[in-house]
Amino acid sequence: MSWWKTAIYDTCSLITLDKLFQDHPTLSRWFPKEALAIEAGLSADQMYPDTAKRVKRFVSLCELPDPRELASLLSSAGLSKAMSDVDKLVFATAVHLGLPVVTGDKRLAKAIQQRGLLVGNVAMILQQLVKTKKLKASFVTQLLQALAEPVRDFFARYYFFPYEGYFKGTYTCLVYSRFTELGYEQGRSLYRYLKKRGFAFRQSSELIDDDDHIQEVDRIIGAE
Repeated sequence: MSWWKTAIYDTCSLITLDKLFQDHPTLSRWFPKEALAIEAGLSADQMYPDTAKRVKRFVSLCELPDPRELASLLSSAGLSKAMSDVDKLVFATAVHLGLPVVTGDKRLAKAIQQRGLLVGNVAMILQQLVKTKKLKASFVTQLLQALAEPVRDFFARYYFFPYEGYFKGTYTCLVYSRFTELGYEQGRSLYRYLKKRGFAFRQSSELIDDDDHIQEVDRIIGAE
């Protein structure tokens, strides 16, 4: 059996599968009938309700480790502080169950590899299907090109605020949007604007979904 058929899928991977299955329903034959995932990965702050509704049709939820084991796994893992809370739960569940993980997140992938578990992303799976002559290379190339824009658009609504160096505890050092590194002054302006409006900055990212906020943020970062 292919390793990804017993793997846990993170949120972004589930969204990618949803897109693939919508555009090419026959692709589902090469993936598990019920992809494993954690419930937190389908929550409203992780994916849109319509997406979650579709995803639930091809997902089976894993139980998290019990609270004591979960706390032990997370406290001893040395995970990056920038890793999202949901990804930390994916990590703990995968380690607890001894299962592979499908993710495009480098931090999560590295943590999984360090535990001796298999890890890969959807693109790698598609490429493996080419190697085993299940899919044509030209078809997979088209799939990957078509997937790029929706994934970027999904993450475009997330603005990242890593705290680094002597900026820690003061202003944000860097801000990312559409995978573009922005300058300190832009980060400083964004921090001031969002801090006044109740953003706590306690996580590696926060969803900005208010239209007025999005308009002002786009103005600050010079978005097109």
